[in-house]
Amino acid sequence: MAAALTNTGNRYAILNWLRRSRSAKVLAELACQEGEFTHETLDALPQNEPTRYLRGLLVTVGVLPRRDENLARLELWLANTLRQLTPHQSRVIPAFGEWHVVRDARRRAARGRYTALAVKGDIRDIRAAVSFMPWLDTHEIDLQDTTQSDLDRWLVELFRVRGRTGPPGPAPALPQQRHHSQGSAHQSEP
Repeated sequence: MAAALTNTGNRYAILNWLRRSRSAKVLAELACQEGEFTHETLDALPQNEPTRYLRGLLVTVGVLPRRDENLARLELWLANTLRQLTPHQSRVIPAFGEWHVVRDARRRAARGRYTALAVKGDIRDIRAAVSFMPWLDTHEIDLQDTTQSDLDRWLVELFRVRGRTGPPGPAPALPQQRHHSQGSAHQSEP
């Protein structure tokens, strides 16, 4: 990193960056710690503009390997969100988040088609699932007994609370449940 900073053409710009930049302050704090710079080290910091800038800089100069930042952002957000769930939500949301949303995001990232906008959409979907769970509890509906009508009612109430006139269109259809013979140890996926 030091070589990259000293080999630049405009040393005054680098000195100015080192004195005034919040990213440079984060870099100085990390340099005082033992161990190597890793993506995980930066993942433990607040995910704000200085951290993102520093990560990009460290990747550009070869200190950190490249990674799909959009996918990493989703995975980090999900890990932080899962730690905050209630025990009741923890039985359902991890499976949805990890096995449905993140798995699909990984497939799209492998094809180079996972964008920042896609991250926002995936986060929105997981947040919706998290907010749906207490609504089911309030209305004394078990998740496995949820109908399309229940989902439609939830969406109408959600938009009413947010001050909108109604959902932008019909609610997405619930996935078809798999029927198993009695005594089967398998349960349908959430």
